[in-house]
Amino acid sequence: MIARLKRSSLPKRLADQILQAIQRGELRPGQRILEDKLARQLHVARTTVREALQSLERWKLVSKEEGRGTFVTALTTNDINDCYAVRLQLEPMAAALAYKRANPEQLSQLANLLAKMRGAGERRDYRELSRADMAFHQRIWKMSGNKWLESALEVVCYPLLAFQFLRLYSTPGYDFKTMAELHRPLLEAFQNGSSSEVVEKTFREMLDLFRADNARRAALLERTKETNKSFAAGDQASVPRRLGGGALRRKRALPAASDVAPAA
Repeated sequence: MIARLKRSSLPKRLADQILQAIQRGELRPGQRILEDKLARQLHVARTTVREALQSLERWKLVSKEEGRGTFVTALTTNDINDCYAVRLQLEPMAAALAYKRANPEQLSQLANLLAKMRGAGERRDYRELSRADMAFHQRIWKMSGNKWLESALEVVCYPLLAFQFLRLYSTPGYDFKTMAELHRPLLEAFQNGSSSEVVEKTFREMLDLFRADNARRAALLERTKETNKSFAAGDQASVPRRLGGGALRRKRALPAASDVAPAA
């Protein structure tokens, strides 16, 4: 659960903890965040919670609906496609700029993050894999030295990295090791003295692979949902009504799609 904050903590620390709760799956896409309840739980003022949520809203991680409250963002297929369209233009550019400015310490940091991804993949720890993946990309944005480009990528990529990747990583049969290895050619392009054009091209190819895998996994999850609905409907129709009661009994309980993988 979200840890209790010290009274001296700033709204940014609370925003970071809420983001971590989203990454861990404790706050689900579409879930309402109750400001009063969260303030009481963490022993902070409601204004602190509101400021933290406002910062997350700027990154499209939560959304405020008039008269209803604040909800964790749930991405649609169109949202994902739109994010990738922008990401494919901006992130390879950031990688090319980062290559020109990279120093040995920064390259070592990227290598360490890739090692974390590999370790998480071997353990099948999709939450740690997601966090290391996000940190890897954030490091490249920062290395670009362009704060406006970094801010734009935060807005576009945070929802993808926080929600969609978590859903994909948690699907049955997901190839964790392959996902970590997809980053290796990019790191090698940074390390081997390639040109900025090669780095940009390598990054674009990596994103194309992510996008294709993303679409394939999303389609698989949709088919899983439809299959479960069909089986559930068949069971419902095949069970006779109780005499005098009218309630239906199921022969067996099928797992909901949300039990197969976190929905995003």
